[in-house]
Amino acid sequence: MSKANTLGLYFSKKLNPFIGKEFFNLASQVNEPIADEFYLWYGDVFDVNRKKYLIFSNGLTKFSFVVLDYRVDKKTNFYNTFSTYLSHSLRHNGFNPDIYFENIEFYTHNSQTSRSAMSHLSQLKDLCAEVIAVEDYILYKKEELEYLNHYVNSWITSYKDRKGYHEPNQVFKEECVNRGMLADRERSF
Repeated sequence: MSKANTLGLYFSKKLNPFIGKEFFNLASQVNEPIADEFYLWYGDVFDVNRKKYLIFSNGLTKFSFVVLDYRVDKKTNFYNTFSTYLSHSLRHNGFNPDIYFENIEFYTHNSQTSRSAMSHLSQLKDLCAEVIAVEDYILYKKEELEYLNHYVNSWITSYKDRKGYHEPNQVFKEECVNRGMLADRERSF
């Protein structure tokens, strides 16, 4: 695990205006596509009760998380917001986020999309919109955000390289094991 990786973020056209210019100014310019889809994330935005919610999903594992009631902060680089919410979701699902981020040297805006990842995001947006609409009055608490993010990672889905349906949380764990991210370290699952 000595090779540095680039974290790629693909944004839908609807999400692009919410990212802010600073992100694009600081993002690395990468000439080649991201080789490892484990470090590629897809994002979109949806509305519930006139509030904006961001949703992100990993291209390989479909591990996902939601950012509740998002507002653009011109003083904060979007990558900091993204990595904070991703860290919270990883930790809540039993992963050590430091291990995921330790080999990421750069981040970039990715211009290539994956139909599978975007289809998964579309399904998650519908699912989360329904959950948020029903539970809007309690989703302001951090525990409820963690519950929602745990829920989307327990929702079984199909994968192009696997038979049957699997939980994104479990697939993420398997990918961590395959990359040696769980060996000889304290891990809780």
